[in-house]
Amino acid sequence: MEKTKMWDYICSECGSDFILWDATASWSTDKQKFMLESTYDHCECGECESTSIDDVELKPVQDHGPPYSMANTSGYPIESSKKGIQEDPEC
Repeated sequence: MEKTKMWDYICSECGSDFILWDATASWSTDKQKFMLESTYDHCECGECESTSIDDVELKPVQDHGPPYSMANTSGYPIESSKKGIQEDPEC
């Protein structure tokens, strides 16, 4: 059985994965919380405010760690669909 690919978004300027997306939400009186209505394409880094964001495919890690991990936070390799993200040389 093939696993579903998993993705994350990384700032190509500072390497942060704290990415903020434009979205619309509505308030639910019954649930007493905001409900996400829609998301938009614009995003920016929550650390350095750059709009240069790379999408990266998370690779499954075999025999250790969580099922998917990030090189910039856990030391496991990732594969980027754009330039600027490199595999961790220690892996």
